[in-house]
Amino acid sequence: MPRRARPVIDPRILVGDCRDRLPELADSSIDAMVTDPPSGTHYGDHAWDRFGSDDENGSATPEALASYRSFLTAAFREAYRALKPGAYAIVWAFPRTCHHTMTALEDAGFDVRDVITHHFATGNPKSRCPGEWVDRSPSADAEEWGTFVTAGRKRARMSREALADRLGGGVTALRVAEWERGLRLPTSPERRRLAKLLRSEGYVTSAAREWEGWGTALKPATEFWVVARKPLEDGDLGNNALRWGTGAMPVHAVRTGVDGSLAEDGRWPTNLVMTHAPGCEITGHTKVKTPVPTARSREWGASGGANNWGRGREVGRGDARTPSMETVPVWSCEEGCPVQLIESQSGRDGTSRYFPAFRPEPGDAINALVRFIDKTGGRERPVVASAPRHPTPKALPLMRWLVRLVTPPGGLVLDPFLGSGATAEAALMEGFDWVGCEVADGRDGRPDYISLVQARVERFERGESPGQPALGPAAGRERRRGR
Repeated sequence: MPRRARPVIDPRILVGDCRDRLPELADSSIDAMVTDPPSGTHYGDHAWDRFGSDDENGSATPEALASYRSFLTAAFREAYRALKPGAYAIVWAFPRTCHHTMTALEDAGFDVRDVITHHFATGNPKSRCPGEWVDRSPSADAEEWGTFVTAGRKRARMSREALADRLGGGVTALRVAEWERGLRLPTSPERRRLAKLLRSEGYVTSAAREWEGWGTALKPATEFWVVARKPLEDGDLGNNALRWGTGAMPVHAVRTGVDGSLAEDGRWPTNLVMTHAPGCEITGHTKVKTPVPTARSREWGASGGANNWGRGREVGRGDARTPSMETVPVWSCEEGCPVQLIESQSGRDGTSRYFPAFRPEPGDAINALVRFIDKTGGRERPVVASAPRHPTPKALPLMRWLVRLVTPPGGLVLDPFLGSGATAEAALMEGFDWVGCEVADGRDGRPDYISLVQARVERFERGESPGQPALGPAAGRERRRGR
């Protein structure tokens, strides 16, 4: 049978380690970087997130974290060289290791300018209860373990010989008898196998049960996106902008209007963004008072004032005697939705309108850009039969917002860690070009996640990207260029 030809890889995908492939990019040729690098936490035991050994609790050792920081520094240093002076970079960071990410950016030459905090509602706590380790400790109560083994064996209607056979690892019926009489404590691996085989609910020993309800981690509801910038040429913003077209962010492209949609006369974007939970929906609208414009904020380009929208824009048309009113949507939100938490804690409707909030319902004005929820669903995920499911894709609405925030019109976006290709698809949907790196881990030379990136690019070219604007990318590009 003839060997099937390998698929042609998009030339914008630089296959291999970004530290090896980024040197191929010309100096000062990239307009912006938006990327989601590994976390350094040995997430899911994936090879691409492992930089050394674990400690006894399953966390990365200090040596592994130092290796992780060195890896990021080397990658960011090459990206720094390729970026134009004044170009912005937005880099995802895990809260637990964000200080390593920021340090690596600074060691590579970047100036850390801000941190965008993204709140969402669907994280799962990666927590451990001390009771499990108390049960496994060398000082665990042998008699309590013996009682557990006897009760579990009889409940399963197994003889000691049958239990020994099921456990394997050299366990004999005599050893099972010694466990049940409290004469010998099973080893830690044997206790794990026993708990799994005998379907233990809760913990075995009374000392372990005292720790029921304790944990080692909070439920993740926040992720960070570090905003950094390559220093300006000669420290002059004006000359840098004229020569390179970089140095500032096109803020007008991501302003939030009074109805939550993107609007060039809307509010200045904040460093807090939120995402509704999957079941949240709009149930109506209500009018709320807006902050009264101050005299200073009405003048020229004043940046002060409690109501500041940037460039002195006022919220509504009210004055000190007649406050203005805004119409805002009323949401019915799921428990734990960060948008609803903002509303409930403020004690008044409409507080969340001050922050960009990505929304799930179809047909809304903002849907041309941000229409999905925080965790990427089936319609967004690229599916390729020969490629595995990517474990940590980022949602397109968020990636489009971030790409918009830092890329000048017609710009080139870099992603040294393409993953499933969300940055590439987001850039295309926003009218930008892109280039990025991804390691090929597939068998028989076939790309692994690379095929997912290609699938995203191909579906955009077919006009099938979720939420893809009907006017296409060029219209968005011209809209911003004409600003």
